[in-house]
This record gives sequence, structure tokens and C-alpha cells, in this order.
Amino acid sequence: MDKVLKKKLKLVIIGGSSLSAVGLAHLSAISLDRRFIVIGAYFSLSEEDRKKSFEYYNLDSQVINFSSFEELLKDKDKFDLAINLTPTTCHYEINSKLALNNINFISEKAITTSYQDSKKLLDLCNNKKVYSAVVFNYCAYPAVKYISKLFKANKFGEIISIELSMHQEGYRRYGLEGSLAKPQDWRLDCPSIDMVSLDLGVHLLSFCSMIGIELNQSSLFSLKKSNHRLNVIDTVYALAKSTDDYPISFTYGKSFLGNRNGLQIKIYGSEFSASWEQIKPENIIMSYPDGEITIKDRSIFKNSSYNERFKVGHPAGFIEALANFYLDVYYDYNDFLFDKINNCYFSLDNAVKGMKILELI
Repeated sequence: MDKVLKKKLKLVIIGGSSLSAVGLAHLSAISLDRRFIVIGAYFSLSEEDRKKSFEYYNLDSQVINFSSFEELLKDKDKFDLAINLTPTTCHYEINSKLALNNINFISEKAITTSYQDSKKLLDLCNNKKVYSAVVFNYCAYPAVKYISKLFKANKFGEIISIELSMHQEGYRRYGLEGSLAKPQDWRLDCPSIDMVSLDLGVHLLSFCSMIGIELNQSSLFSLKKSNHRLNVIDTVYALAKSTDDYPISFTYGKSFLGNRNGLQIKIYGSEFSASWEQIKPENIIMSYPDGEITIKDRSIFKNSSYNERFKVGHPAGFIEALANFYLDVYYDYNDFLFDKINNCYFSLDNAVKGMKILELI
């Protein structure tokens, strides 16, 4: 096993060009721990964009610049995993073709745009015995993993309630020209699940999967607000009960001015409560029945050495969390090679369960 873990995994990237929102973040995160090597990429349908992306990312001349998706499929023996960074609306088609060709893959969320398609993809991957993972990088923050550890160990006592929120402002911010910015065209599509749920809601449900919360699906209630300028749902409030009978609220949207990325987790228990927000990723605020309020930072809730790349006081930000995600995938994929299947927070099975909830919302 140790010999396998010293081996670098060979990756190819699909999408994520220099024009994308996520490409640079993923390439930066992949390089941090030196467990992966990018051997090829198919960044775009456009030859010019592919060329510019190779220059932008300063990729080695030995990295293959695939001219088509079909060429990438033919070269499947040259790599271990494909990473799908294309727009959400392309995920099902590309992920299905990868699975049909027995190619192990990592896909940006959401895995598809409907529960039905996600279930079909899961069945296909299971039948083909293809490894799959879904990018839920927020769960890879050391603080979030620590909260999960406390929850699974029943340290909170009786759970009173859980509040999960992800407030953003992108649909109400002005662009450089001084007028309201227009999102990417694919974000304005209207699949069976609202695009804002596929973009933000999936992260909140991934946390539920991570800590083992099961929702009573018959208890779900939601309110939504439309953005009339863009003709899409931009705000969602949802409430549900867990199968253990405590309430869980979900609030997310892209019209909350003042919130760049307001992901928050609040768990209220009889023994203590815990609050964490992505904008201050180093700290968890703990509140106790005697009135004491404390702040635990990363020096206290360290999970393992690979979650830290520099000493406490130098924040583990978004790129570090994404790098932690890829490191989790690295170990999980090696388990897969030894026929060990883990129910990880980024598993396709958990992503499919989340899609079912989002369809009900």
C-alpha cells in the first residue's frame, strides 16, 4: 500500500480553460501536494482558447493538448483519472461518456441537473466499476472536518436544530462597466432543479451527507424568490426535519448584497453549540450552557498533518480546502484500487441522495 501511495496519479482535465471561473483554482490545488501530475487537457471546444489556456497555465510542452473529447477517450490508457470542470449543464453527457469508456473521473458539482440523470449515472458507474468523485471542497476545511468528528461522536448531546446557509451577491452586484453583471449563460438555464440549488444547495447537502444526517423527505417545505431581471430562481429558503426529529434550515441564494461567499454552519446542541463561517475558516465559535463562549482555531482541531501546509496563523483558505479535497480523493482512489469502497462526503452515491432532496425542494 505504501508503494502505491508514493505513486503520482496521472490526470487529464476537461474544461476549466483560462476563461472559466474554476480552472485556475483547481490547477493550483492539484499542484500543492505533488500527488498528481497533469498529463493532458481538453480545455475548450475552441482551438484558440485551448492554445491560450496552455499558455496561461504555463503547462509543460509534454502535456497533451487534446484537440477533441474523442481523442481524449482514445488515450484513456495514458491516465488514471479525468477531471470534469465543464459547466453544470454538460456534466451528465460528459460523465456518462467517461463511465461508458471505463474512465475513472472527478466531476465538479452538481453531478447532473436532475435526480433521474444522477441515478442513471450512478447505476452506470456501479455496473462499469468506475471510480467517481464529486467536488465538494468546502467539506475539506479542517474546521468542518472537526465539526463532523464531534457530531459523529455525539459530543453535541441532544441536537436542538441545525442552520445551514450560503449567501452570495453575484446576481445583484455591478460589473466593471457600472451596470448589473450578467452571469454566464449556462447559469441562466432552467433544468428540473433550479440552477441556484445545483450551484449552492448541493454544498449544504454535502455537509449533511458528511456528518450522516438523514432528512425526512415528507417534511420538506420551501419558499423561493425569482429574479425577474434574469428570469431565474435566485433565493431559496427550505426547512426539514431529520429522521431523528430535529429541524434543519437551508438558506441560499445569489441576491444577498454584502455576502461574497457567506457559507455558514450552525449546530445547536444541549451540551454546546458550534458556529463556523467560510469567510473566517480558521475559527469555530463554541457556546456552552454556563454562558462561556470560546473560539477554537486550527491549532486545536487539527485532524491530521496533511490538512496543514503551514503553521497556524496563516489561514487555510479556499485553495487549501480544495487541495485537501484532492488529497482525500487521492487516498480514496487508492483504496478503490484495493477494492475498498468508502462512503466519503464526495462519493457519487451521496451526491445522488442530495439531488433527490434538491428535486423535492
